[in-house]
Amino acid sequence: MNILHITTHMGGGVGHALSDLTLWDKQNKHKIIILQKPEKYQYIKACLDCGIDIIECPTMESIGNIIKYADIVILHWWHHPIMCKFLYGFPNIPVRLVLWSHISGCSYPALTYQFANKFLRVFLTSEYSLENLYWSNKEREEIRKKIKIVYGLGKRTKMEHKQNYEIKDDILKIGYIGTLAKSKIHPEFPIICKRILQILPKAEFFLLGDAEDGKWIIEQAEILKIAEKIHIVGFVEDINDWLLSFDIFGYPLNPYHFGTTENSVLEAMTVGLPIVLFDQAAEKYIISQNVDGILAKDIEDYTNTVVQLAKDEKLRIKLGKNAVYNVEQKFSFEKNLKNFQKAVKELELEMPQEVNFNSIIGEEPYDWFISGLNESDKENLLNDRLDELDSIFFERSKSSIFHFARTYPQDKQLHDMHMKVIRWKES
Repeated sequence: MNILHITTHMGGGVGHALSDLTLWDKQNKHKIIILQKPEKYQYIKACLDCGIDIIECPTMESIGNIIKYADIVILHWWHHPIMCKFLYGFPNIPVRLVLWSHISGCSYPALTYQFANKFLRVFLTSEYSLENLYWSNKEREEIRKKIKIVYGLGKRTKMEHKQNYEIKDDILKIGYIGTLAKSKIHPEFPIICKRILQILPKAEFFLLGDAEDGKWIIEQAEILKIAEKIHIVGFVEDINDWLLSFDIFGYPLNPYHFGTTENSVLEAMTVGLPIVLFDQAAEKYIISQNVDGILAKDIEDYTNTVVQLAKDEKLRIKLGKNAVYNVEQKFSFEKNLKNFQKAVKELELEMPQEVNFNSIIGEEPYDWFISGLNESDKENLLNDRLDELDSIFFERSKSSIFHFARTYPQDKQLHDMHMKVIRWKES
C-alpha cells in the first residue's frame, strides 16, 4: 500500500520512530511530508539514503495532489501550531485517514473525543491514553473500536549490557535522560535530590538533556546548596557508556506530563539498569512493579526506594537483569512493526472519506490553540486562573501559549494572552 506520512518535523523520538518504521517496513511503500523547515537532518538523511521520498514544506496544493495517490494518510500529531494550520486547510479529498498520537492526550495537549473521532483509525503510543478522564464512558467505548496500540519505537541499536553493579567508592550515580523542562521532569526535582542527599550525601545526579531547559534546576539547586551534586551534561549522541556508568536510572516525571513510549526508559532497561519511576501515567504501563523496575507512590516513597537500591546490590541486579529480558518481550521493534503492518492492512476494507476539521479546531490560530485544551484547562485559562494551569502552558515550546504566539504573531487574541501570561509571571 502507498502510505503517506505527514509530520511537523522529524526530530527526537518521532524522527527515530518514523525513519526506522519506513526503512524496515517492506510490505508497504512510504512517503513523508514535513511541514516545518528541518533543523536536524539525522533521520531525514537516513530515509533519503535508502530511497524514502521526503518532501519538505510543500504548498497545500502540492499536498492535495500527493494525497490523491496515497492509499493511507497518517498524521503524526502532538498539537504542534503548524500542524493545526495544516488541519485547518486540510484538502477536501476522500482519504483513509489515520491519527498517530505521539502524546498521551490525557492532559494538555488534550486528545479530545471529537478530534479523534474524525479519523478511521487512531494509533496510540501508550495504553494510558485510554484513561482520558475527559471522554465519557460511551465515547471511550466508541473510540476503542478505532484504536490500535503502535508504540513510537525506533530500532534500538545494539547496546552493551551492564555487568558490574558495584557502587564505586560509595558514590551513587543516578542518571536521567530526557526533557529537563518542568512540563516533563518533576517540578520538585531539586527537592527530591536534596532529600536523597540528606540520607546519601555522596550521591550524584547526571542529567542528559537540553541545558537551557534545565537552568531552573541549577538555580533551585544553588538555593538548596546542592548544585555541585547535579551535573547537566547536555545532549549526548552515544548514550551507552553513560548508561553503563549509572548505578540507578531515576526518572521522576511531572504527574501531568505528555509522554508515552518513553524511549529513554526502554534504553535504560536494554542496558540493564535498575529503574525508579513514579506510579502514574504512561510509566505504569512500561514497568512491572518490583519485577523490572520500581514504581514509587510519592516523593517520600521515591526517596526511600533510591536509598533501598543503594544499599541492596542483589535487588539492583535482579531488576536490571529482568529489565533486559522484559523490554524485548513487550517493546520489541519487530513486534511493533508487525502491529503497524496489521493495522494498516485492515484499512484496505475501509472506504476513503472527506474530512473537515474546522468545526473542531476553529478558524483562527487562537481557536487552534484552545482546541487542544480539556474543559478544565479551558475554564482556568479563560477565567484568568493561570496559577491552576500546568507548567507546559508556559514553556518556550511544547505547544505552549508562547509557542503559538511566536508562530502566529499576527493573531491579536494570542498576543493578548501571551502578554497577560508575561505580566502574570513577572508579578
